[in-house]
Amino acid sequence: MTFALVGGLVVGAFFGAGMTYSLNRQRRSERRALGNVRQQDWKAARRAAARGAVPADPAVRAAAARLAVDQLSSLRRRRKLIVIVFGVNLVIAVVNLFVNPSLWCAVLAICWTLGVAGQWYLQRRLRHRVNLLTDDTHDG
Repeated sequence: MTFALVGGLVVGAFFGAGMTYSLNRQRRSERRALGNVRQQDWKAARRAAARGAVPADPAVRAAAARLAVDQLSSLRRRRKLIVIVFGVNLVIAVVNLFVNPSLWCAVLAICWTLGVAGQWYLQRRLRHRVNLLTDDTHDG
């Protein structure tokens, strides 16, 4: 019990430190991409970078395009590592499914499959958003 508690605290501390670093880095990058856009327009720029109508305001539209480009480049940088990690976990889940056929193993295999497939979907969706947001012929 004590070993598990101490181990959990140590692992939790490392995980927390890693997540804090990662999220702070992501927020700094997002703020750079948002640039001079007024703070009340940040939500509209974030939404436009991911989905929805193209903003009519050129400043919000440009910020959304920069944000989508930043997200796309971040995804491209991490994609190999994520696909390897998710792929290995998928293989483990499938092997476990054959060794121990259970609903839990099937759910894990499906989740890891969706994670691997999601990498290609996200990249495709972000490329589409960048094209839409930077298209000069779009009337907003």
